[in-house]
Amino acid sequence: MKVNIKTQAEGKKETKVVDTWNRWVFDIFGEIDFDKNQNRDEFEMESGLEVVRVTENWRFVNNFRIDLRELTIQSDDGPIINNRHRNWFSTKLVKSLGSHWSVGGFGRFESSTFNNISSQIWVAPALEYSFFDYKEVLKREITIAYRVGYINQHYYETSIFDRDSDTYGNQAISLNIRYRQPWGRIFTSLQASHILGDFAQNRIELDNYITIRIFKGLSVRLSSEFEIIRDQLNLPAGDTTLENLLLQQTQIATDYDLSFGLGINYTFGSIYNNVINTRL
Repeated sequence: MKVNIKTQAEGKKETKVVDTWNRWVFDIFGEIDFDKNQNRDEFEMESGLEVVRVTENWRFVNNFRIDLRELTIQSDDGPIINNRHRNWFSTKLVKSLGSHWSVGGFGRFESSTFNNISSQIWVAPALEYSFFDYKEVLKREITIAYRVGYINQHYYETSIFDRDSDTYGNQAISLNIRYRQPWGRIFTSLQASHILGDFAQNRIELDNYITIRIFKGLSVRLSSEFEIIRDQLNLPAGDTTLENLLLQQTQIATDYDLSFGLGINYTFGSIYNNVINTRL
């Protein structure tokens, strides 16, 4: 005679968790500012959407953003009206090649009145090496990446080089450092780039941010950016008027740019959004 005894653990049925979002994560942000007095009316809007799907071997990231600014200043000669916009979409797809290497592809479309760009298309493949095993990404990460790309851009106004459009290649190398803790994240990125065939047309960028977790899904972000700029092919020809300078209607020549920011983010979507894959 055989006696089968079913334990309490064996008697329980395994509960299968269903991810209704199928690993897709969405991040929406927006900000609206109003400023009005007797002589000045200003409206600014910044909005965007990030759509991400991440697995251990793949990373697919898409960003959409719309920035608008409408400014009206009353003067003795009548109202001065300034409208400015920047719209862009970027995408990247990255594939892991083991515990230290990754390969990916990038793409972007942009339109910006401030940058004198009616349309810009940029595509680039890239290769990345991680000094630590990617399995350590939950705590620390140091990577170096190389990218070579193609850019085609058209201008609202003829550029300082007497061109209505430009097509050229560029290459960049970047160093990224990330550290993560339960309270938030710290990130630093240093990138150097130049136009192929012309080292004088170059740029160096230093980006930093710190994210502080408030509660699940909600965080506060402090950021800073510094750039050394020597590749402004898009600048419009002719002298900048005082009106355009004061209203920041168009970009002007500069050797550097420095900015600081404070923002808030809320993330929702797939229950597997704790899968971390930061490759490229």
